[in-house]
Amino acid sequence: MDDLISSLRRIYNIWRARLHSEYYLKWSTDAQRREHCPKDINPEQWSWLIGYWGSAKFNWTDETAEEIYNKLLELHEEQKKEKGEDKLTTKEAYTFVLGKRSGYIRGMGPGPKPLERESTNGRLKAQIRAEVEAEMST
Repeated sequence: MDDLISSLRRIYNIWRARLHSEYYLKWSTDAQRREHCPKDINPEQWSWLIGYWGSAKFNWTDETAEEIYNKLLELHEEQKKEKGEDKLTTKEAYTFVLGKRSGYIRGMGPGPKPLERESTNGRLKAQIRAEVEAEMST
């Protein structure tokens, strides 16, 4: 039952995100937004969503988070201008924008490891392996 509820919640959130990006952001005023109600939603529900998306509750509550988000967008645009497409992985983008700390990537929780640490570990393992092989051959 929990899986079903999770799936429905995810589908609903995707649908609302699509409404926001394809209909709400397309128009600059609430009056225009109300005139262009999507076909797959009740006009009363659409009015409620317009009010919600325009409220302070929906907007940024943390200026630092907004600045970081804007830096990520700028980095994405720079990559597109310089290379024609953004070839950075999420890990790389977060490392560039948020910086790094020993042991994890900021903004990604404890899971992913920083890029340099991974490559350093690889180099150390290769160096140790070479030393062990050299000792074994002598």
